[in-house]
Amino acid sequence: GLVPHAFEVLDKAAANFGVEPRYPFWDKPLVEFCLALPGKEKLSSGFGRYVLRRAMDGILPPAVQWRRDKIDFTANLVKGMVGNHRDLLHKVLVSDAGLIAPYVNLPEVAAAYARILRRPDGAAPLDVQYVWRSTSLSLWLRQVKLGGSLA
Repeated sequence: GLVPHAFEVLDKAAANFGVEPRYPFWDKPLVEFCLALPGKEKLSSGFGRYVLRRAMDGILPPAVQWRRDKIDFTANLVKGMVGNHRDLLHKVLVSDAGLIAPYVNLPEVAAAYARILRRPDGAAPLDVQYVWRSTSLSLWLRQVKLGGSLA
């Protein structure tokens, strides 16, 4: 699957720098615990990951523990998508777009993709998210329907 493959790639990349990565949020008992939590422990008072935030009392400074903002990785994502994976994007969003047609608004995906290509440095986060999710969907469908080929 894609997740084990991603972990293998990350592990190899980290090993090149003498680092052994850990993935604490992928621990099966932790995932099962989180799935069993009532909704109010997951989202409360406008805070996501509420149970985790509460668990960090006395460990993280309150300014970090209760912050609402997140870092925007849009520019880095666009750079990677357009700079390193343009051929793959074209294949899954243009050439083989029929695979995702039943699930997305293809004209809107194509328009978002065109806007990103036209102005990668000024790409709108929603366009990037739409293209990223559509690409991920296509790769997943390809793996499920076509027996595991990712490209």
